[in-house]
Amino acid sequence: MLLNVQTVYSLLQSTLTIEDYVDQAQQLNYQAIGIADENVLHGCYQFYQLAQAHSLKPLIGMKLTLAGLIDTMHTYSFLLYAKNYQGYLDLIILSKHLNQEPIDSNSIYQLLEQFSADLVMIHLGKESELIQALIQTDQNYCQKIFNAWQQIMGQNMYLSLSVRPYNNIEAQHIIDFAQTTGLKIVIGQKVHSLKAEDASSLTILQAIDQGTSLNSADLPYEGPHYLYPAEELEQLYQQMGYSAILQNTQTLINQLNVQLPDKQNYLPKFPHPQHESAAELLTELTFHALKEKGLDQKEDYVERLEYELQVIDRMGFSDYFLIVGDFIEYCRRVKIRVGPGRGSSAGSLVAYLLQITLVDPIEYDLLFERFLNPERHSMPDIDIDIPDIQRQRVIHYVQDKYGADCVAQVITFGTFGAKLSIRDTLRVLNYDQDTLRTWSKLIPSDQNQPMTLTRAYQESHRFRNFVEESTHHQQIFKIAQTIEGLPRNTSTHAAAIVIHDQALETILPVFAKSHQILQTQYTMYDVEAIGLLKMDFLGLRNLTLLDDILNTVQVNYHNNLDINQIPLSDPATLKIFQNADTSGVFQFESSGIRRVLQKVHPESFEDIVAVIALYRPGPMKQIDHFVARKQGKAPITYLHPKLEPILSKTYGIIVYQEQVMQMVRVMAGYSLGEADILRRAMSKKDKNLMDLEENHFIKGAKAQGFTEKEAQEVFSYILAFANYGFNRSHAVVYSLLAYQLAYLKCHYPIEFYACLLRSGNDTNYLSYIQEAKLRLGRIQAPDINQSLTDTVAGQKQLLLGLNNIKGLRQDFIADILSDRSSLGPYRSFEDFLRRLSSKYLKVDYLEPLILTGAFDQLGYNRATLYNNLSKFIQVIEFTGNNLSLFKEMEPTIDPYPEFSKQERQEYERTYLGFTLDPHPLSQYEQWMRANSQYTSVAEIGQKDLGQLIESIVVIQEMKVIRTKRNELMAFAQVGNDIQSYAMVIFPDKYKQYGDELKEGQLIHFRARLELDRRQERQLVLDQVVPLPNLKQTQDQQVFCFIKINDVNQDQVLMDEIKSFIQAHKGPHPVILVDQKRRTYQLTDKFQIDINTQVIDAFKHQFPQLEIASKSL
Repeated sequence: MLLNVQTVYSLLQSTLTIEDYVDQAQQLNYQAIGIADENVLHGCYQFYQLAQAHSLKPLIGMKLTLAGLIDTMHTYSFLLYAKNYQGYLDLIILSKHLNQEPIDSNSIYQLLEQFSADLVMIHLGKESELIQALIQTDQNYCQKIFNAWQQIMGQNMYLSLSVRPYNNIEAQHIIDFAQTTGLKIVIGQKVHSLKAEDASSLTILQAIDQGTSLNSADLPYEGPHYLYPAEELEQLYQQMGYSAILQNTQTLINQLNVQLPDKQNYLPKFPHPQHESAAELLTELTFHALKEKGLDQKEDYVERLEYELQVIDRMGFSDYFLIVGDFIEYCRRVKIRVGPGRGSSAGSLVAYLLQITLVDPIEYDLLFERFLNPERHSMPDIDIDIPDIQRQRVIHYVQDKYGADCVAQVITFGTFGAKLSIRDTLRVLNYDQDTLRTWSKLIPSDQNQPMTLTRAYQESHRFRNFVEESTHHQQIFKIAQTIEGLPRNTSTHAAAIVIHDQALETILPVFAKSHQILQTQYTMYDVEAIGLLKMDFLGLRNLTLLDDILNTVQVNYHNNLDINQIPLSDPATLKIFQNADTSGVFQFESSGIRRVLQKVHPESFEDIVAVIALYRPGPMKQIDHFVARKQGKAPITYLHPKLEPILSKTYGIIVYQEQVMQMVRVMAGYSLGEADILRRAMSKKDKNLMDLEENHFIKGAKAQGFTEKEAQEVFSYILAFANYGFNRSHAVVYSLLAYQLAYLKCHYPIEFYACLLRSGNDTNYLSYIQEAKLRLGRIQAPDINQSLTDTVAGQKQLLLGLNNIKGLRQDFIADILSDRSSLGPYRSFEDFLRRLSSKYLKVDYLEPLILTGAFDQLGYNRATLYNNLSKFIQVIEFTGNNLSLFKEMEPTIDPYPEFSKQERQEYERTYLGFTLDPHPLSQYEQWMRANSQYTSVAEIGQKDLGQLIESIVVIQEMKVIRTKRNELMAFAQVGNDIQSYAMVIFPDKYKQYGDELKEGQLIHFRARLELDRRQERQLVLDQVVPLPNLKQTQDQQVFCFIKINDVNQDQVLMDEIKSFIQAHKGPHPVILVDQKRRTYQLTDKFQIDINTQVIDAFKHQFPQLEIASKSL
């Protein structure tokens, strides 16, 4: 009986969620309910499904708001309801046109006339053009509107009347007009909220939309636009003598019979004119690729491919793989980098052979059934990573290939979070910023899941006490709770794309904004529920970074590095992970995962994959067990020997979902498809289902020859850890991308940091700068003749771009670069000013360039240019480009001594955000790497407990306390800008060295590595020694010493050592030391670049030899 119903999808106009509406309508004894959101159909599919599930008849409609038929200067509203499925499709077309800009009302009325046979139209009280005319009692005008509407809708037109609130004059006009024209009147009761007491929240919500403010005293306690019980609503109409309206409404509802089709697979067809079927083409392409990879003679590959093709064909997904393979081929053809894969699709050999993924699933033990289960029919899900700057280009290719009306992006909704719902409520009620901040600070944060107001109230005593402090606070909290979670705005899903081979508007509602890709009105969940093909094209910034670095390497070294062919056992790259030196490395930047890296100390690519899988809320509990077993501190055990091949890579611990599937197959004889179904069931923790599955498992295990006890133990073990397992396919492909970035960071650091700094990651920008300074020694100031827009990789250091200078306008930068490109470098500061457009000849534009060093190479120092700038500008403004006149009037430049270091640094911080001076540790870091008696900051955490460590660090934080014995001691954080370690300074050492220990200072120390009470590693200070005098040590030569049994006997080994040295050429002499401590210095031809990475690489290649460095 409800027709004039707007849900939360009439954005900021309703607090009525579809779930609550349908559930409450059933409880309030409705038989049929409608939905009519304003100009949109967002909630229709969800509403339809839920209504049917609750045994309610769903009525699908839409409220239209547009210019009047006669009064085109004002907007009016009316309802349209679909009589059948064709009417629903007509609403889709109308909604599409209603959301185009500008709205063409005439076209919409023409469409409405065309669609009138399958729709009914309802005039809505004062919102209707017709009823507005009735109230104004202009009979001629009213008849004119009626005639126009009758021409459009014929007999499919109704009046409506509302009893809450009730307007007697309006009601009488409507009744009289109905009697005159023969139009039927139906229930027009408006529903915008679930309960009467939601009126305050509804008023706040509508004020947020309008940008208006209210006084809390003016908020209504109750309102009329809520969901009445069905009997109460009928009684209200009957009591007022409107029984005929109830009957009319029921008659109308009987005519509205929309039946949406059951879920189908709306898979587009891939063109294959030369082949009988898509399956035949897919088979040809993949077997050809198998042969090209030299795998066609390997039986396991051929069998796997035949099996996958059979499953794909049987499930009807051959076209799907060809579609994905086609746009991947397009990307490679036009040099758009595609990620190595994402999610479970990496388990498919077909995907690998089509280059959809870049990881061999057989080599990495990945399972096809985890991706596409032949025993559980569901749509495959291949997600594609693309550089974020190239995403639209790929989407446009797909759009051109399949048609603009067949491809769409997917809508999402921004919602009110806990803090936003409070903030918006307070703003509407005119509370000041301090009050907003107070509320916001009291709401706790949770990194693992979004915080809700209910959780905050339950979990935070401070927040709960604050809410209960006053009735005003309680009112704010209650209002905010009501609007929390409601849609606030529309947006576009970051990845999802829908493709079909017919116009999408024949299946679901879409938006079609001018010159833009279509957007579905249904969310991702409804799109998938309908059966449309959804693919994820994720624009990945890290992939853009990878592509940028490789292009820069190619330019700088003329080296077309194939990143997919790098060795995955490179010791120097593994060292990056071991040292947790992973800023800028995909998936490994957070402090949490870096701590895990230090614990796990990855020694292989497989260990890196494990870290990705372990660093999740559930599996984290297994990290310490994993580490203990890996390091030999705990025994590696298996519940049964047959499980060892499955769990050996992870030291007997379940880490991956695929391991669960393999264990079930081995123990109980399940197919992998059945095993995947069991794994999914286990994750739901349904006890009754698990009891049945346990019996099935034990029966199968006994059939495989296992005892009942063994079967029960293994099932219990799997059940305990199945929910924690991570998708191994996803872990492998993302680890590969992370490894590739780490490899580039290690071997091409200048290019890596240049691209990282221009990647647009503002959050970590300053930490990247500090790390780059630490690694590379220094960063070159912006240079007016060399800098480009962004940071670039020079020969030996980074050159900042003009864009790095705060306050420089983009058009100013563009003009400088364009002028320099056309007329060549600037010969002097005066030349620069003469060539500059007059609109930029201002102090505000030029000072940032001066104070960051952009003119340092043009003769004057910064202080001189800064203090004489007004003179320069004045003369240039007068003389313009007249060089002879300029020479006659050339200003007298007063020389100034350069700024002090402190002044210069302050200006650089103001305009760059950092200083250009080298990192204080950089010179010592290089020196420590060349002297093996020292432990570099990166290696401190890897040393054995109890070992005496000597290093140089910065004291980052320091806290001095007084002990119970009234003695002073301190706790400090020491390290560099990449790693940080806890250090404890006990009273005796603090007494001895306390005066030398200050925050921000460098210290040269010796300390022991021990465990604190929480079993975390810490340094215990033993001694502070003077910093080495690098000026003196620069006169000393650093030698590399290699200990070898006999220099003369093992010529093969000597040749290998010499080859290694030549591959790592550098300035340091090499001395061989034999067993009798005799020394042999190699010729200058064999000098080496001695550093930690080279030493590690040497130890990896020659584990039987010893290598060290020393200054002499």
